[in-house]
Amino acid sequence: MNKKKLLKWYLIIPAALILVMAVYILMCLIFPNRHTEPAANFEQRICPHSWSYDGVCTICGVKCSHEFVNNYCRFCGYVCLHDYDESGFCSICGTECPHRDWFNGVCMTCGKVCTHPEWNNGRCTICGYSCSHESWTDGACDLCGYICPHRSWEAGICSLCGTACTHENHDPDTRVCATCGMTVNHTYVDGICSCGKKLSVSTTTIPSDILTTECPEAGTVETILYTTHNYRYEAETGNDSVTYQKQCYVYLPYGYSADQKYDVLFLVHGAGDNESSWLTQAHTIYYAGDYTIKQIVDSMIYQGYCEPLILVTFTTYATTSEYGYADYGEQPQMTPEFRNDILPTIVSSYSTYAEEATIEGVEKARDHFGMAGYSNGSLVTLRTGMTDCLDILSWFGGFSGNADEQPILETLNASGASPVNFFLASAGINDTQDDNVTQRYQKLMEGTDQLTDNGNAALAVIESAGHDWTTWCVSFYDALCIFFQ
Repeated sequence: MNKKKLLKWYLIIPAALILVMAVYILMCLIFPNRHTEPAANFEQRICPHSWSYDGVCTICGVKCSHEFVNNYCRFCGYVCLHDYDESGFCSICGTECPHRDWFNGVCMTCGKVCTHPEWNNGRCTICGYSCSHESWTDGACDLCGYICPHRSWEAGICSLCGTACTHENHDPDTRVCATCGMTVNHTYVDGICSCGKKLSVSTTTIPSDILTTECPEAGTVETILYTTHNYRYEAETGNDSVTYQKQCYVYLPYGYSADQKYDVLFLVHGAGDNESSWLTQAHTIYYAGDYTIKQIVDSMIYQGYCEPLILVTFTTYATTSEYGYADYGEQPQMTPEFRNDILPTIVSSYSTYAEEATIEGVEKARDHFGMAGYSNGSLVTLRTGMTDCLDILSWFGGFSGNADEQPILETLNASGASPVNFFLASAGINDTQDDNVTQRYQKLMEGTDQLTDNGNAALAVIESAGHDWTTWCVSFYDALCIFFQ
């Protein structure tokens, strides 16, 4: 190699080095921090990343910041494991829980409690929870609104929701309710029952299924004592020292319980009889034989002709002849004796609808108290019962007995008079009182708006009967079929 070529290389090489250094210096000036940048950041920008299942790069160790779409990170493919909050949304990816697994109204995935916003036939359409129907109102569940189908009845009460059957769909003849299966009595409003049967009273016989000497569910008869005054004597002399201890006979229905409330019907005997006549003495029904009123009421309750009730009989006579009184149940004696002594004794001793054993207490429950009597007992019922005690009695039966209608009409037509729920008048077709009873009944119907024939009043003329127990037993049967319904 000649000296010129050698000299040339000696000049080119240094020049090239100088140029490289100049470029390097220039790059340092332009990018002063290139050599101080952390290695990780450098690797992150240039690492191709190979992600593990938990979102960490297996090459550079960088953890993915995750950007989720439908539970998946669009960078690393990480599947969110979800950490749900109380509202049912994941606090990591924001995904709402699908609530696919419910138990007893609680989502087993996120723990959200279903509010049951929509029900279908007793089941929540969201979580499938079946309502327990713990509370009902008018046959509808208070929680889910489910309407009870009333498939099971017990004594006229739905065993599921506790609704009482209205017995509106009962047969006019058999009285069997097509809804609950009970044998019920006709309930008349303005003389017509809901089954379409018009008010009528028996004028012939008592149904044969009632006339039985033995009943599987027989009630009991007991006596109760009360103390009374000779009120008529006191009014005449001012002497209140004369008192008597008297007794009532009380019929209590089968299964009587102090936890249940009962209607009360007071029964008044005729002239020459006493307080035992109604309940304990057997009487002849000409076409059937001898029966007591107790046997009839036992069978009527058992056969479903009437509801269980309390019957009370008392005497219109004193217990001594020294100051004998009320041979015909006269009002000066019987009215104060009934109001002051008999009624409070019964209410305080037995379970009735009256909350207190006072006139005021009975007045509030007068729809559950009535009076009926035969012959002279009919006079007591019309005078003491309807005329003097309309404020505390609302059901009346006058069998084979007559009384002046004017005092009765004055009471019924008085301003603010309490309404009569029902008045039943009766007599045998061969009864000595037939004409009197019929005439009085017509005068009462014409003299007041309180009573409406075949509405809240009825007249029964018993065929082939006279002033006897055939008339009065049929009339008693009629009364129990209507009273307290």
